[in-house]
Amino acid sequence: MKLSKGAQAPFFWADGLQIPRLRDDGLLKQALVVCERGHFADALTATEYVCRRMPGSAVPAMLRANIVQNCLPGLAPKAWYWAWYVEPENPALQDAMLKSWLASGAAESAAEMARPFLVGRFQSGQQSGLVDILRQCGVDIVGVCWKSGNDIVGAVINLMTDPGETNAPAEELVVNLSDGESDFQFVVRTNGALFRLSPPAPSGVWSLSFQFQGPHGTTRQSLEGSPLVWGMQQDIAEHPQALPTLGEYSPNKLIPAQGVDIIIPVYSDFAGVKACLTSVIRSLPQNNSICRLIVIDDQSPDPALRVWLNDLARQGTITLLENKVNLGFIESVNRGLNIGSDNDALLLNADTLVNGDWVDRLCAALNRAPDIASVMPWSNNGETASFPSISVASPAPDAAQLGAIDAIASALHGAGELTDVEVPSSCGFAMLMRRTVIRQIGTLDGAAYTRGYLEEVDWCMRARAHGYRHSLATGVFVAHAGSSSFRVEKRLRVHQNRKILALRYPHYYPEHWQFVRSDPVKPARTALMRQLKQQQISWVMDLLAKESSKYQIPNTLPIALPSAYRRICVWQHKLGSAYTAKVLALARAIATQHASAVRLLIVGDVSEALWHTGVVEAIPPTGSYAQTPLADTAMVGISNCQVVLTEHVQAAPDHLTVVKLDDGFSPQSWLEGWMQQHQPQEKLSHKLTQSAKVAH
Repeated sequence: MKLSKGAQAPFFWADGLQIPRLRDDGLLKQALVVCERGHFADALTATEYVCRRMPGSAVPAMLRANIVQNCLPGLAPKAWYWAWYVEPENPALQDAMLKSWLASGAAESAAEMARPFLVGRFQSGQQSGLVDILRQCGVDIVGVCWKSGNDIVGAVINLMTDPGETNAPAEELVVNLSDGESDFQFVVRTNGALFRLSPPAPSGVWSLSFQFQGPHGTTRQSLEGSPLVWGMQQDIAEHPQALPTLGEYSPNKLIPAQGVDIIIPVYSDFAGVKACLTSVIRSLPQNNSICRLIVIDDQSPDPALRVWLNDLARQGTITLLENKVNLGFIESVNRGLNIGSDNDALLLNADTLVNGDWVDRLCAALNRAPDIASVMPWSNNGETASFPSISVASPAPDAAQLGAIDAIASALHGAGELTDVEVPSSCGFAMLMRRTVIRQIGTLDGAAYTRGYLEEVDWCMRARAHGYRHSLATGVFVAHAGSSSFRVEKRLRVHQNRKILALRYPHYYPEHWQFVRSDPVKPARTALMRQLKQQQISWVMDLLAKESSKYQIPNTLPIALPSAYRRICVWQHKLGSAYTAKVLALARAIATQHASAVRLLIVGDVSEALWHTGVVEAIPPTGSYAQTPLADTAMVGISNCQVVLTEHVQAAPDHLTVVKLDDGFSPQSWLEGWMQQHQPQEKLSHKLTQSAKVAH
């Protein structure tokens, strides 16, 4: 087969790569073939394209991880992490990720990552592989528990015993069952056999724990899955006589609260908690609102943190609630909500910083209309309230930077240049809730949602079902660090809780993503960003500098992997740019060289016309938080790129030949000269001259 212009058909037309709907499968098939030949650069180039095109598919991510494990073992843990990220409840991907971390020498991290998987694996009877990994990590003993109707099912397994000793007598262990008021003990075997028990009351919150003698002395450890919650802390169905009807709490009637309860659950991270509480305490005199600062110590393992909190409580600075057993984030919040108050409730994460009269401004936003159930502020990390990009987390500003940002947002809002925006739901990092709505619809649902993810969205949806709405207060900015310590558990819990939320409210996620796509917050973000840039706020200037440099090629690139081709890289290609036609002409010129082992690697956008030349490979652009172990710059190095064509010469490394794409660039002449220089033993085909007609 030949093309109409006389050139040989591109080598991969038979794989269907010229057809968009077949391209992804064709590239994966091609990757498998060339990988078996040892051409790892070619395999990764093809696979990376599909992974970026299909971020929700585990198959290409698994193939990429396997290839990376063979040729770039140092990146294997990251590659398997992103494969697991797509299907976090997949046992095979869980084990593959953990084994890669274990093989890299990160046994402690692998053990921490493995624990969140235990409950699901025991429930499905697929725990053996995970147990073996924990044993290799040096874990002594683990326990799991979960709800089964009104019963508790669980297991405890001693990992220090030899799994091959099947006739060894099973050791026994005392497990403590507690709701914070009453304690019950029972004995279980430590051979992993399931036990079942009925709590004294199938309601409330129950924690299970045990003590064992480890290498560092006696240790108390909670069973994974604990605490277990039956029913919401405030169940409207059980107490209808104590609650007003919807008519009495009509959104048409505004009932102002007496004050504000600021509710902050804490567990660990003394430095972060101290910074948060200090910022709140310093801000309170600047607010006219009557505020009560309620801190819930959820059985913190940090003695210094507990001492400091008790000192604040003795001084009367905070109201301290100390959980007698670990209740988890949701039920700790509920304890604060149920303390008995007519105040509105302001949920605040312990990794936030606040500024000035932030409470007053949030209260003003809440009371702008009687049908607003909750409001949230701007944040660097706040889902739809995120700034400067919607639903994209950015590093948190420090206290001084926050003060400047928040003051500007407040001034713009006061001048009418910013207005509040209705949102599908508020985000719980800083969320002011109307007390009358809490009384009407109840508190957070800790029975259905695990570990504190998406429970506030559920509350917001219940409020909307009663005629209320939610708002982004654009005159307030709160810094939110966000936690990276539990990224594995967060991904798993969000994945699990999303299924519950989608089942209860099938319309929520379509509405949410439509909100993100249409982005009604953009005008407000643009106005705030304009003013921050004008005033040269350092946090924003740092973000802009990082954004402008994130695509730069580092001076040291990875060593090229084995490949069947030499590559010409087109860096940061944008369709519709002034030089798109020249890039296409270059690809067509390369295509006429049927014996040439040259490929054009496009880092950026690729048109169908480029694909149809048959000599183009692509690395699609990624966002700031790409779900890939292979950055654009890494792909340039490992794929055997020998020259870079770019409009941005300053971004190129010193040791690669750089050619500027400008008005003087002639694809035909440049290719002829480059091939003569790099293939002096080969005579250029006469068709290269003829291809000028094709190129133009």
